[in-house]
Amino acid sequence: MLKTMEKIASFTIDHERLLRGIYVSRRDTTPAGDTVTTFDIRMTEPNREPALTPESLHAMEHLAATYLRNRPDWRDRVVYWGPMGCCTGNYLLMQGALEPCDILQLMRDTMDYVASFNSDGTVTVALISTAAAAETSLKATYVSYHTTYCNALNMWIAGCQTAEEVQQIFYGADVPDEYRSEVLNAYLIQITDVGWGKSENEETV
Repeated sequence: MLKTMEKIASFTIDHERLLRGIYVSRRDTTPAGDTVTTFDIRMTEPNREPALTPESLHAMEHLAATYLRNRPDWRDRVVYWGPMGCCTGNYLLMQGALEPCDILQLMRDTMDYVASFNSDGTVTVALISTAAAAETSLKATYVSYHTTYCNALNMWIAGCQTAEEVQQIFYGADVPDEYRSEVLNAYLIQITDVGWGKSENEETV
């Protein structure tokens, strides 16, 4: 019988503060030397929001796994997609040392496929112009960024010790590194690249 056991890194995360998002849960190296990244696709906040139903997770498991294993650009790197036992999200195992920003668009496409799948096996596709699609994608990205940024602000506020510290926090403030998720950092890089919030006469650096 084992007297001491190593703690599992993902079990040490404070689930009382864990928010929805994409996180690296762990990285492992196989005997052959390959790196496998386990992503935590957290879809609801543990202990604060209702868990997903087993039925919805089961349906998502089949649809998402089928889509991922049929994507020509990613299928050879997909190891596994499956539900968490706590019913608050899914795990995605990918070959390679990847970051959340690497699979962000893949997850958007996967969830679009899941959401558009009909009971008769068909997929509903919205026919919109390329320009409209690009504008819609940009707006959706900004909304997602806003949510991610506000989650970081909430974590920052939760970490404050005094009322004075809380009063110094405002929308638009630079969030300290310890409260930034990898997804938020990826968005901030993207904002710098595309120049969100700048006027037409202001040059993007």
